[in-house]
Amino acid sequence: MSGVFVQRMRRALAGTRAPLVFSLHTTAAALLALALANAAGIHHPWWAAMTVWLVAQPTRGLFIERCIARLIGSAAGALVGGLLLYFFFAWPNLLLCLLALWLTLCAAIGNFFRHFRNYAWVLAGYTAAIVALFGLADPVLDPELASGRVICTLLGILCSSCVSWLFTAKSEPSVLLEERLDSLVNDCLHGCMSAPLHTQDTSDLSRVLGAIKTLDGVLDLAAAGSRAGRQRVRHAHEVIDALLVVVALVHTLSETRSTPLCEARFDDDRNELENLEAFIAALRAQTPECPQLLLALERLQQRLKHPRSRVNWRERLLNHDWRAASTSAVRPLSALIVAALLWHLSGWDEGAIMTMTAVLFASLFSSHNDAKAAVKDVFIGSILGASAGMVARLWLLPQVQNDWQLLLCIAPFLLIGAALMARARTAKLAIDLNMTFLLTAQPGVHLPSDLQQVALQTLAILLGVLAAAAGLLLWYPALPAGRRLALARRIARQTRRATTPQGFAVAHARTRPLLRSLVLSDGQASVLVKAALRCVAATAPYRADDSPDLSALAQATSNAEQAARTLARLANTT
Repeated sequence: MSGVFVQRMRRALAGTRAPLVFSLHTTAAALLALALANAAGIHHPWWAAMTVWLVAQPTRGLFIERCIARLIGSAAGALVGGLLLYFFFAWPNLLLCLLALWLTLCAAIGNFFRHFRNYAWVLAGYTAAIVALFGLADPVLDPELASGRVICTLLGILCSSCVSWLFTAKSEPSVLLEERLDSLVNDCLHGCMSAPLHTQDTSDLSRVLGAIKTLDGVLDLAAAGSRAGRQRVRHAHEVIDALLVVVALVHTLSETRSTPLCEARFDDDRNELENLEAFIAALRAQTPECPQLLLALERLQQRLKHPRSRVNWRERLLNHDWRAASTSAVRPLSALIVAALLWHLSGWDEGAIMTMTAVLFASLFSSHNDAKAAVKDVFIGSILGASAGMVARLWLLPQVQNDWQLLLCIAPFLLIGAALMARARTAKLAIDLNMTFLLTAQPGVHLPSDLQQVALQTLAILLGVLAAAAGLLLWYPALPAGRRLALARRIARQTRRATTPQGFAVAHARTRPLLRSLVLSDGQASVLVKAALRCVAATAPYRADDSPDLSALAQATSNAEQAARTLARLANTT
């Protein structure tokens, strides 16, 4: 019995060791950043501690990219916010209008990018709002507000690098990413070359789609921190897009066949390129009933052999999901408008803090896909953080006499936030908790500790969070299921463009990224995903020398319309 107990204790300690180490080194870095910023006489030294929380990452590659995004976004946002204050401090309404334009621009452009590049643009937007609105909250213009923001960002990154680097794990080797991509291609080819032997059993299709979702989830984690890694991620996305077109065509053909598509068989002893070449050769040897499949396989082969080194920005701009970009832009804009109107109509002294908080959280929400989970986390984290901040500001910070006492006073709060952040279930909640705690307590700043004033400022912060959450729920489906239905409707609308050869090309180019988004959201062969696959297959392009005649074009247009109608009906009735 004692041996079993000892083993259980060892497993429990092993499970708590990593969160404990993360809590200690992250808290130490945040306290060091706060101490240095406070010693430097920066007006808002707690910004440096906040930077430590926001750049903390599980791997070194992610940490590097987060720090670069934080530095660039903070510098650009502080510059814009400082210029707005300098030129328009006497005209706050005009300043707010210009700030709204900047927020909209940053959120819309950020929607073109993933992860940390998106974060850099979002950060540039809300940093300008923080600088400008904190400046408007003061009776006189503070010329050092913008520079203080940048200095705090530098101090936070420097302290986090010095204290946390040794405790941060190395990134996953890129060779593992290539192996996962090769395994995905082989799984896909195995299912396609054996089709339609199991047309009623969608387990093979679900396995392939689930593998695509899993791989996409680790792409940015595995390749973070290097330019070559970025290129590998872009190559993987191109291969995934090409694979989905092949899967869509094979799935659609299999629904009307009872025999395999060709005589070639998948061979485990061959690599993915050799199996793909065998598949292509077998289709060429016979008269393919679907020349689009042969073209899709050749394009997949080209992507595997010759990855593109540069982004085709013209193609990306033409085929981008502009509706999603518009939604991302409207979220912080609507939060700013609502909060600014309340501020203007009420004349509330804490209106600037409310507006700043609304913009901050709305910008962070701008590209969020699961609104319900985000709102739940932010409300719990904000309420807990605001409560802790009030306790610290009312009863603890007024007793502080020197820097050491300041650090000892807030260290327990930061340790609790770090411990929650180290666990996946509470990580997002903990970020909101830490941010709201620092916003409310503002350690290092000599502020009045009057209960009524502190309560009003805390209420302003919570109302700002409420305005941001309302903007998130208003402009996008609150659940992932709602987002999947919205994606399906957009795929159906784009498929209906397929009425001419050029229209087929446009529809296909625009439905491909929407299909990838739908697969990444669903991850299985659901009825909705299968209907979307039929739409992509119905718009698949021909070769220039294989263009259909008028009767074939009319049939293809009818097939596209029927696929679009089926998907739209499912999206509207599900």
